[in-house]
Amino acid sequence: MSRGKQVPYPVRNAIRALAWEGVSAAEIERELGRKHWFGTYPVSLRTIQNVVKQARQEEPPDPAGPWSLADASIPADDVRLIRDVLPTIIGGDAGKSWPSREYVQWLVRVRRAAPDISSHWVPTLASAYRVLARDGKDTRYLDMVLVLRPWESENTLKSFYHAVRCARRLLGPPDVLRWVLTDLEVFWLVDIDQDGAPIIDGDDVLYGPCNERVRIAWS
Repeated sequence: MSRGKQVPYPVRNAIRALAWEGVSAAEIERELGRKHWFGTYPVSLRTIQNVVKQARQEEPPDPAGPWSLADASIPADDVRLIRDVLPTIIGGDAGKSWPSREYVQWLVRVRRAAPDISSHWVPTLASAYRVLARDGKDTRYLDMVLVLRPWESENTLKSFYHAVRCARRLLGPPDVLRWVLTDLEVFWLVDIDQDGAPIIDGDDVLYGPCNERVRIAWS
């Protein structure tokens, strides 16, 4: 990265999480493009390569090594909790990357906290917890996701956004949620325009006034 250039916080964390799982810079670029990151946060392949290199130099992926059922430190009963999650991680990409023990432990922890959470949400939240915990950062916005259960319905999603808006005074900017919710493609459901037109960039639902009603296009 050129001197003084800053990679936006949500993008940097998304890249680091993928890098720690052994995903290449080119594959990360394709993944971020597929999930529409580049419309909001333009990032070049060279920048991604630099972030990946830095992440792997500063933070070894996992000194405990890759996960396997043969590892008795993660009981088979815990693996059963994430049986529907693991295919989304190792399915067709086995050989390109493999989940570490640390990552699998976070997958289990998230599913234990919210047994009915969608398998689509578990890997993203586990990655976010992993990155923030390693950096010693506040994870309370992620706790709000598990407690308020925005995946359940339109009303719970509205309540979640409203709670986040009102929590900013206590917790600060919810930048980590911009990463998590973009990765989950939740922002593509947002509709907060006065004329009812969908807005691609849903930052308003996180950064709007606490006393303003949140409107979304649920699908």
